[in-house]
Amino acid sequence: MSVLSATTNSPIAATIMAVELFGIDIAHYAALSAVISFLISGYRSIFPSQILAMKKSELLSVKIGEEVEDIIISQKIENW
Repeated sequence: MSVLSATTNSPIAATIMAVELFGIDIAHYAALSAVISFLISGYRSIFPSQILAMKKSELLSVKIGEEVEDIIISQKIENW
């Protein structure tokens, strides 16, 4: 479930799915792993047209409302 959380930027949905699949006893482990993987993954996503609604970190310079694809392209250009 952590991989799902990181690749789709949806830790709440991944946690709920883990509870449905594995039971309520796993909920706190699922939530913790989902949030950690969500934060570590940065702004990468399998959905390039996904629009950012929040910043994951103040250290990264991104504009709210941009598509993930545009952010990844601009970061590659800046690092070039």
